[in-house]
Amino acid sequence: MRRVPVWLVILLCIAVVAGVWIAGTQPYDFLTPPDGKTIALARSRATQELARPSDLFALPPVLPEAEPEEAPEPEEPPPPPPPPEIPLTDLPEPLPANFWANGSEFPAASFLNAGARLESESRPLAALTAYERVLDHTTASEEEIQAALRGLRLSRSKLAIPGESESSAPKVKLKIRTPSRWVNTTRKAARLAAETLAQASFRQLKFEAWITPDRRKADHLTLALERPEEAEPASADIPVSADVEELRNQMLSAAFRIVASSLALDSSLAPISQPPEGEPAEDSLSSRITRRAWSHFVPQATDAENP
Repeated sequence: MRRVPVWLVILLCIAVVAGVWIAGTQPYDFLTPPDGKTIALARSRATQELARPSDLFALPPVLPEAEPEEAPEPEEPPPPPPPPEIPLTDLPEPLPANFWANGSEFPAASFLNAGARLESESRPLAALTAYERVLDHTTASEEEIQAALRGLRLSRSKLAIPGESESSAPKVKLKIRTPSRWVNTTRKAARLAAETLAQASFRQLKFEAWITPDRRKADHLTLALERPEEAEPASADIPVSADVEELRNQMLSAAFRIVASSLALDSSLAPISQPPEGEPAEDSLSSRITRRAWSHFVPQATDAENP
């Protein structure tokens, strides 16, 4: 195949460019100046094009920002209605320990309010009874239980506990089996614990310490609370201590567990609230176990309950 001469290629390129130039510019007159009509038409067209910029450089329209709608303020729920008020007129004097124990129409808040009113009227025994109903008669929240305990302890501090139990008061034996070499220490601690338990029950019950040496025991003793005509009393093991006061506290803690477990089987009483760690057992026995609950611990001490 023969190559095309270079000079021919150059001539053809010049001919193509010239032909396109002549064909494209032939209709136009570049020497004659435009008349006024043509200039006016060109100005009008340019003005329109400048007023409407090309879409290549156009920006999206800026829309006004919508103002955020304010969320409606939540409506506060109406306050709960006040609890029903317990009538405090014409109360018997002295108020029985089981008063208000049959009625179920009053919630814990009603008894808390009644206790506060009775406190303000300097009637600590009646106030004590109202606070006790929160603990042993109603379904109370933890906050209500704590409020009742505070009121109960204050009211009880203003009352004188009887010096002796009545002759007809039931007897509970504080029976302890202890290692032989710890008999003397155990006897001292048990007598103190028995007195504390009697005071906790507001002298409704008598507690007597019964100590039995047990050679089979070495480092712990067994404590039981034997009620009248009880064949198999509940018991608890506690460690032996040479410190009489520490041993007394151990005995009281065990006694609280035994009494609370026994009363848990009584459907007519609310469950005994459990003390927090560090609360003295003496305080738990005298506040968390009410006088009415102590009377239920020994059935013979239970009287007819008042409305």
